[in-house]
Amino acid sequence: MVQVNCSSTVNRDKGRDIESIGYICNVDVTEDTVIANMNAKQLSIKDLKQGQKVEIILNKKIEISESENSREVTANEINVLN
Repeated sequence: MVQVNCSSTVNRDKGRDIESIGYICNVDVTEDTVIANMNAKQLSIKDLKQGQKVEIILNKKIEISESENSREVTANEINVLN
């Protein structure tokens, strides 16, 4: 499992980020999760570093909100952006 800041997703309908409130999403990484960098090079979960910008593609559509349960998700893909 990896944790990512998903505050901008939770606050997307509020018109702006609310910087005083942060939201963390717990992202389950399975053996089927593809992790890659911007050059499409396959990575492992051990290659992920704190502070990296990532794009998470979920295995199913879910409405991420303030609810803790909605912020427990499973990744289909993790793309490392930096």
